[in-house]
Amino acid sequence: MVRRPEGPPPSARSRALPFPSMSDLVAEAIAREIRAGGPIAFDRFMDLALYSPGGFYEAPPIGPGGHFVTSPHIHPIFATLLARAIRDLSAGLGDPALIRLVELGAGDGTLAQQLLRELEGLPLEYVVTERSAGARAALSRLPVNIVDHAAPLEQGFQGIVLANELLDNLPFRRVRSPDGPSKPGPTRGLLEVLVGLAGDRFVEVEAPCPPDLAALAPSLLPGEEGVVPVTALDLIDRLGAALARLEGRVALDEALNWFPEWEVDIDEARLSPTSTVRGWEMLPVVT
Repeated sequence: MVRRPEGPPPSARSRALPFPSMSDLVAEAIAREIRAGGPIAFDRFMDLALYSPGGFYEAPPIGPGGHFVTSPHIHPIFATLLARAIRDLSAGLGDPALIRLVELGAGDGTLAQQLLRELEGLPLEYVVTERSAGARAALSRLPVNIVDHAAPLEQGFQGIVLANELLDNLPFRRVRSPDGPSKPGPTRGLLEVLVGLAGDRFVEVEAPCPPDLAALAPSLLPGEEGVVPVTALDLIDRLGAALARLEGRVALDEALNWFPEWEVDIDEARLSPTSTVRGWEMLPVVT
């Protein structure tokens, strides 16, 4: 069994990580992965601590009797104002036949339950994503569609996405600037702070920072430490891609409104000359 850290840290460079509330089940899962493959990145450590069996989110830790509360637990006015904005958006879109509302990280369903009540009468498909088994069980009692956490943002998505206090809960990686002046090069001499094992303790392990991670890291003074929110950045990239596809479709629709009759000038069309790219290098149209 891996015991949770007790007592003073062994050293400044390999100090034990204090996690007094971590379950033995989670500690064993993390230790097993470290033994199998060596030190792990902090986002992986955080993911296991939050979502593996026995993890922090195994049962919803939110609500008046839990570890924390968010705005929907304090007063329903939050959902009332949010619903007003959604109704205004629906009206601005011409009152579509179906509104697909996706809540990312829906938790125990408090906000979803309030919004369903506030949006009664709208043609609504309420979709929720949630990794916590306990939260998914709570959400299953509501008239919502529970899907994989990545599914709603796949190609072809159209709808409204909302998330309440999600980004600050997503796993991140840790970087540290060594003492002394910055070094030249793409990594700036940064170190990534991993999690390893020293006997029965979880400890920090410093390793050279990969260039792709260093490119995302904040500017740090010597001896400072920062975080790189890799999971949040990935989510924002997915949202941006979905928005870009929607913008492209809107732009195409508008172009077709301006030029309802057109045809391809096939005589002037040219295929790409390379063997690695399949498609048209030039495809002129005549209006």
